[in-house]
Amino acid sequence: MKEQTELKLIVATGLIFAALTTLITETAITIPGNAANALFMTKLFLTSFSVIILSGLTVNYYKIYSEMPTPTSRSLLIFSAALTLYAVSANPLIHIIFGFRVISVGPFTYLPDLFVAVASVPLLYESFK
Repeated sequence: MKEQTELKLIVATGLIFAALTTLITETAITIPGNAANALFMTKLFLTSFSVIILSGLTVNYYKIYSEMPTPTSRSLLIFSAALTLYAVSANPLIHIIFGFRVISVGPFTYLPDLFVAVASVPLLYESFK
């Protein structure tokens, strides 16, 4: 598969997965208060998107590491795997599945996830060059 096609497929899959996760969760779970519900859905969308993007990045870094096992490529693989685990554990749907209450404290609830999502897309793009 061409690299640009694979890159577009990963980003499109991330957007579709995030949108579907948010839509399905919105119909199943209602958080009291419009602002709290909006923050929850924003965080859910961003972390779901990040999980897919970072998973693609981790797989791509693994391919690079298997072709060229250098300390730098190993560090990039570990870094992307750690960020993927962060995105999975930060997803509020995972919190609900494991029985924890959703606590929303404002925009700082989702800002770190926004930064991870924004930073992971250029990393993914650069990894395919």
